[in-house]
Amino acid sequence: MPGSKGNFKIEIDATGSESEINYQIIVLEEKNIPKNFEFYAEIYNEKNEMIEKTDKYENLSNLAKEKLFGNISLEKNNQKRNIIIYWNWKDEQNDIFLEMKDGTISLNENSSLESGFCIEIIGKQI
Repeated sequence: MPGSKGNFKIEIDATGSESEINYQIIVLEEKNIPKNFEFYAEIYNEKNEMIEKTDKYENLSNLAKEKLFGNISLEKNNQKRNIIIYWNWKDEQNDIFLEMKDGTISLNENSSLESGFCIEIIGKQI
């Protein structure tokens, strides 16, 4: 519902790899994401030091394409990445009609809306 926010964490662990790892997070599908949504991410190394805080994006697909990829070296104690993806459904004055990516729907207090996305994490040794 508008005014909601939250986050989820993706952990990438290259411990034990014999070579550097390139990783990429790909959004395979986004379903019913309102236009007044925003996503951003914070990326940390295994020492819990922030590597990057991204700008805000209106969908997870664009955030993933622009920012959710990288390289993990063989450096000891730096072979993990923790990516925290934050989402925020901005509270706007008129939340009865929400413009969706694939059309317009109307909601009232007895309605429900299923939103979501499917992601894939790809890792490749280099």
